[in-house]
Amino acid sequence: MKVLLSLLFGIAFTSCLLSQDISGYLDDGISSKGRNILKIAFDPLNGELPLIFEHSFGRKFSLEAGAGPVWIAMQNRFQTEDPLPIKQTGVGFTAWVRPKVYFRSYPEQLYFSAYPKFTVMDKKLFFDVALLNIGYQRILLRRIVIAGEVGAEFRFYKNSSGNSSAEGSDNTVHILFPVLLNLGYLF
Repeated sequence: MKVLLSLLFGIAFTSCLLSQDISGYLDDGISSKGRNILKIAFDPLNGELPLIFEHSFGRKFSLEAGAGPVWIAMQNRFQTEDPLPIKQTGVGFTAWVRPKVYFRSYPEQLYFSAYPKFTVMDKKLFFDVALLNIGYQRILLRRIVIAGEVGAEFRFYKNSSGNSSAEGSDNTVHILFPVLLNLGYLF
């Protein structure tokens, strides 16, 4: 009988110890679900489909790297007066690295970022500067992440006319409005 009571007491005591939530004592301000997010994004306005990796460096900061194809036919849709000096079909490539600052804490809620981006289309290099992108990110179903962001970018490039050497080349600036829809996995 003493053995049975000792065994029951031991099981009860062990289950009490295991069931306590001690996360408040170990909280470092970063989600316990993970520090990395792997995302696929789509920009319906500019025809970009990047693969994105994001890693947090604290409670409010993360660094994101992205790269992927760009559909050239969608790049000149809104440039009616001064279109880009590229062919109108084909696929290009874009890449960036950017810091993100979260208003509350990583990986959820509102964030903003500013970053440079490089795009290669029709064997020409375009340099984009995103002055301010604002986004909102949420975790669904434990580790599935959805996000949406909007922003404004300035695209800088040399516009060579090729008619004569006297004309030379002009630096040209276009404004873009990216709209990214993201679906990712937190790990």
